[in-house]
Amino acid sequence: MSEEEPGMEHTKNLKKDLREYVEKRAELFRLTLLEETSLLVAQGIQRVTGILLLAGAFFFAWFAFAFLMSELLNSMSAGFALSSLPLFLLAILFMNKKSKKMTEQIQAGLIDRALKSIEKRSDRAQDKQTEDE
Repeated sequence: MSEEEPGMEHTKNLKKDLREYVEKRAELFRLTLLEETSLLVAQGIQRVTGILLLAGAFFFAWFAFAFLMSELLNSMSAGFALSSLPLFLLAILFMNKKSKKMTEQIQAGLIDRALKSIEKRSDRAQDKQTEDE
């Protein structure tokens, strides 16, 4: 009976170590998921801000172009109408064209970013494991 007690104690320690390991892995997964999510949100905010700034710059440049056309045509309304014509044409083309190619490119870009993120995470985990050993 005294021989079985060390074996039982070893089994209890093993169970305890396994439970701690699973808890640590779950915590690491949560932290990694949080890190990746915050990174994606930060990049999204940065891109949206950049797009809004670019749109504002484009708006003011087009507005200046409209005034230039108004001066050249000696008619304010004709200058603005003529400068807005390319924008209307582009908008109509963009709305009517159901581009699978564009959709596929966007999806491919999103999938590529997600895979790169997963690869980075696994590389960091492997680097941590080699450091710990």
